Amino acid sequence: MADMDIDQTAVDLPLLAAAASEFSNYPGEISDAAAESFLTKFPLLVLLTSLETGRDVPGLEVAVVTSLERIFRTPYGKRLLPHTLQYASVGLKAESPLVRKLTCVAIGDLLSAGENDGGATVRALTESQLAAPLLLAVGDGDQYVAKAAVEALGKLAKSPGGLELIFTDRGAGVGVLRDLALETSATVRIRALAMAATIFGVSEAAAAAVQGSGIFSVLAKELDNSDDMLAQLNALELLCELAVTPHGARFLLAGNLIGRLTSTICNPALDSLVRSRAMTVAARLTALYDESPGSLMSGSEAAGIANAFGELLKHLEDMEQSGQTVDATEHENALDALSFIGKTIQGAELLFNPRTMVARHVMNAAFLHRALNIKLAGIHALATMTGSERDPSRVLLSDSAETQLKDMIYSAAAERSSTRTPAGMFLILFQQSPEVRLAMYRFTTPMLARIWCLRELCASREVIDYLLDPRLETNKDAMEWRHVCCVAMTTALSAAIERGQISSSETLSRLEEFVRKGPFQGKEEQKGAVPIYATQERM
Repeated sequence: MADMDIDQTAVDLPLLAAAASEFSNYPGEISDAAAESFLTKFPLLVLLTSLETGRDVPGLEVAVVTSLERIFRTPYGKRLLPHTLQYASVGLKAESPLVRKLTCVAIGDLLSAGENDGGATVRALTESQLAAPLLLAVGDGDQYVAKAAVEALGKLAKSPGGLELIFTDRGAGVGVLRDLALETSATVRIRALAMAATIFGVSEAAAAAVQGSGIFSVLAKELDNSDDMLAQLNALELLCELAVTPHGARFLLAGNLIGRLTSTICNPALDSLVRSRAMTVAARLTALYDESPGSLMSGSEAAGIANAFGELLKHLEDMEQSGQTVDATEHENALDALSFIGKTIQGAELLFNPRTMVARHVMNAAFLHRALNIKLAGIHALATMTGSERDPSRVLLSDSAETQLKDMIYSAAAERSSTRTPAGMFLILFQQSPEVRLAMYRFTTPMLARIWCLRELCASREVIDYLLDPRLETNKDAMEWRHVCCVAMTTALSAAIERGQISSSETLSRLEEFVRKGPFQGKEEQKGAVPIYATQERM
């Protein structure tokens, strides 16, 4: 390390600017030897103090900051990071955003490097009284400085003693984050809340510390602020982030946010964007419902969310029937959220509960709606609800839910098909666009676990002929999903014949031959269909 008493007046700042510019623009990675050689000519003390004394030298600031960023990324440079702490307090208050950002990044890198130092880095930060200035940097007018501060604080929260430094008087950080969340600037408020959301997901201790700070009372107020749509959307975005972490989900479920979410979903006076985001949060939380005594979500809360979706979908259907304009994106978002809920057996059971009628609305979207995006969202939602993403042993639902499913399929077929049979309705949908066929392969695959559906489809020569037509698909994903569907049909049919549930027929041998050729094979005399690789709109 350089002598700390270097005479800055003796430093040729224009020469330093030129050398730093050359070093910062050096192509490729900087080696330890190159970093050490540069610091031998211009010690770290000289570089750091030049950022203050050489502000009037053209190009010096950018060149020195870039050089230091490259040096600190080397193993040699990382060993020098502790020496930057004595300048960090000044750096965080510097006029230049480049210097403020460099300081935040250096603190974050120091924390990363000191993960296993037994808390020595955190103690050094405590002695330097950097917690409060670093927290205040979250509200910096420069977004890059604020981002670097947020990242550094996230690392601090993971460090031994870091939480205490942020949230207690010992680190002078107590109340700072909450004060930032109460700022009049919407940008600063959201940064502070996002920071809290990031820390919240670190650990149970972090979640407790954030919750104890009172910052999420501000988040609840933002969610209730119906006069400010942007504030509500920002709050819901943060709730989405919280909902994907176990600790965050526990917090949301422990508060009274479920009631707020359900009332938001059902409120036609709110903007559709707000309702859509509320649906996403509610769906993620409902995925945690498992009916066990220790479930994070109660049965009444889960049913309340399902009811909210049912009311919304009914409202949208009523608007369409009366000729009113409906936000198709909101309808699609609702179906996508239901697809997320329906991944688990418990979630699917909620949606097939006859009291909510949610599954009925999904059926209507899938089989009776004219808009392609709604139809696709509906079929994909049904595919998930019926088990396309569950383990094969957990595809079937309770007897009452299975009865609901069967009745709804036959009811839809009576309206949709001239033959008034499920096979006729499936054939109509298989004959539509490639996107619809792909969705139908996803839906049909788990449906084949239901013996009544298997019997219906295998008894229809038209369905089998169409399904096994080698010229039908050219899209890679569609070809693979059709093969998955045919494998499922072959397996289910073979088992049903063995059990005596279905009479033996040539259908099984045709399916076995088709499956044996693989997803990209056509007729035996053909070389096989050549898959076309294209971006898939859904999935």
